[in-house]
Amino acid sequence: MLAALGGALSLSHADRRRPWLWLLAISGLGGVSILIGIGGLSSALSSLQEEWVNPLYGFVRYLLTPIPFNATENYSFVDLPQVLYWLLLPCMGYGIYRVWRRATLTGRFIVIYFFLMVALYSMYGELQGPRHRYQLEGLIVVFQFLGLLSVLQQMGFRRLKSNPFTPSSTTDVAATIT
Repeated sequence: MLAALGGALSLSHADRRRPWLWLLAISGLGGVSILIGIGGLSSALSSLQEEWVNPLYGFVRYLLTPIPFNATENYSFVDLPQVLYWLLLPCMGYGIYRVWRRATLTGRFIVIYFFLMVALYSMYGELQGPRHRYQLEGLIVVFQFLGLLSVLQQMGFRRLKSNPFTPSSTTDVAATIT
């Protein structure tokens, strides 16, 4: 998280307005390094080397497991949600792009955090199942929603009624994500 915060700060212009965020990131990194220690860091690196997987293969495996209709009968309940997940993958990619284009500190932070976590799990073979995607599910859903919303807006569905009881008041949904 601290690496994502540092990356977001360096890519946005918030470093000039909020220098306390840099102080938070650096002190947090120092605190974590002291808490874990050199032995903990070397142990984590040796564990990563033991379970090392090709990151390109791991990236695809991490994002696409489990394959729909390929699970055992005990796990057949996962088939429909996984089909929906696969169908919304292009929307997720477009949602990531839309969040990145907003160029806000928060948007950059969540995109960098998402990609850093996917990169970490892509290299570590034992952690490439759908259970380990759990901490990113909230971001995945947000990216899918924003991507689907953007696609629908580009297809011509631009306005939603903010209050169903007053038909004259409408709000532009595109203004909320662009």
